Amino acid sequence: MNIAVEIGAYGIKVAIQNNGKVEMVKLGDSLSPNIIPSLAYVAKSGQIIFGNLAELCDINNGERIYLSEMMPSDNKTEEIYEKLFAFIKDLIVSSYKQSVSNVAMIVPPYFQSVDPRKKVMREAWMHNGIYNLDFISSDVSTCYRKLNLSNNESALVFDIGYNGTVISVVRRDKNVFRSIANKYIKGIGGRVFCNMIYSDIEEQSKLQYDSFAQIIQVQNIDRVSRMIMECLSTEEHVVTSVPFTDYIYSISREKFNEMINKPLEETLNECLACIKDSGDSMDNIKKIVLTGGCSQIPYIEKILKLFFNTGNSEKIDIIAPKSTEDSLFAACKGAFTIQQTSILKF
Repeated sequence: MNIAVEIGAYGIKVAIQNNGKVEMVKLGDSLSPNIIPSLAYVAKSGQIIFGNLAELCDINNGERIYLSEMMPSDNKTEEIYEKLFAFIKDLIVSSYKQSVSNVAMIVPPYFQSVDPRKKVMREAWMHNGIYNLDFISSDVSTCYRKLNLSNNESALVFDIGYNGTVISVVRRDKNVFRSIANKYIKGIGGRVFCNMIYSDIEEQSKLQYDSFAQIIQVQNIDRVSRMIMECLSTEEHVVTSVPFTDYIYSISREKFNEMINKPLEETLNECLACIKDSGDSMDNIKKIVLTGGCSQIPYIEKILKLFFNTGNSEKIDIIAPKSTEDSLFAACKGAFTIQQTSILKF
């Protein structure tokens, strides 16, 4: 059985190819079945817990580690990856009654071919008995499923996630997509947007809490902030209570758009710089793919359209997939025709 795994800043997702059909693996609870937090809880006893349960564990008896922020030099990194991959493998075997034979890891395009994080992941999979492993650039795998480009035409991929934004240029060269330039803008993404809502809640509510309650209160406001941001993707106005207080917080989509406008504008010039680095001109950019965990925010698509299509005689199509799972599906379909991390064959 082929599987594809993506460890994002916000969550972990897995897809399988089972009897020719690709589907998402149910990892989480009923509210978010196809995703679990990108988080590990390491108890003082040494036990490591993943999934939704990791968010609920007592921080006084262990520590929470965000997987996307782990570095190869960290003491626990290899053990956490090994336990995580065992968790995924065991879940698939128990759910589908089949063994895992091939794995494709979706990685950001700025991962170099010799990135030490790949080495740690490869060794962790090998410790779980998996030796057929490929690394696939997320921009290439997304384009593989979504784009119909002619030979030598290019697309700009705007991947806005939780910790930051990745901008890349992908070109079709004969029968393959190639990632030819990329930029990573750390900090412009969902975490910053949530923090803006968080700050607004504190400012509007004038919350006061003692030091004992502070950790619990902060965690709850952070969770509410994420929920508000997700709701604003589909609703014009959100009204919600703040946990453990009598305060009712209200925010409009228009106000949220004003909050995030400045950091988003900073990314637009980086788009032009990335196109220049690729050796392409704007005339050769035929599509813009908007993807990532925060791509569902309507204002992001709007600001991209305004920036790239204002004053241009030939309009550039903005492709905004309804699902952020396209790269996983593509990886399952084409993972094992990979020549290198930045190339995916048709």
